[in-house]
Amino acid sequence: MATCARKSYPETRISQRSWDERFQALVNYKEKHGDCNVPIRYSLDTGLGLFVSKIKNGNIEVTVDQRARLSALDFEWETGAQKRERMWMVMFVQYRDNCNTMTWKTHRKLYGWVTHQRSLKFKGRLMTDREQKLNSIGFDWETILNNNTNFVMPGFDKQWLAMYYILVDFYNENDHAMVPYFYERNKSLGPWVRTQRDKFKN
Repeated sequence: MATCARKSYPETRISQRSWDERFQALVNYKEKHGDCNVPIRYSLDTGLGLFVSKIKNGNIEVTVDQRARLSALDFEWETGAQKRERMWMVMFVQYRDNCNTMTWKTHRKLYGWVTHQRSLKFKGRLMTDREQKLNSIGFDWETILNNNTNFVMPGFDKQWLAMYYILVDFYNENDHAMVPYFYERNKSLGPWVRTQRDKFKN
């Protein structure tokens, strides 16, 4: 019985490039973009993003000299996941230290972070370990800070909360809450916002 020979494919030019060639490509990238944060699917050099990612994840061994050369480019050694976790912990500590005095006006960025954690929990997307950390410091899942006053929503009105968190997402994207009445991405949001304003006026 005849056997089929395994077809071999030649290595691509990307796999054959030396470390110095890839480093020079990274230098060129920084000169053009101002940083070394190459997207993993960088279309102009499909191997460069993977090269950077492997260095950050420890999948490419880096010598002392190579590390110094990368550091001279202000190379960010953190992975995206490590950076997100570090920034989350920074906000976590800020909340722990300011939760009793924070207002929307004095801690706007922190207020947005707190609201985002509530939104993730409401949607079932908050990571278990983060929820446990927040619970360990008595994180307030129900209070919304409204400028200089605090009020607690009675009984977690889920329908109201769902619309509120959609409004939060709109605010985070647009830096304002002036939702058009005929908002294409969510046709219920504009009328809901108008209803809240009418209730506030009355």
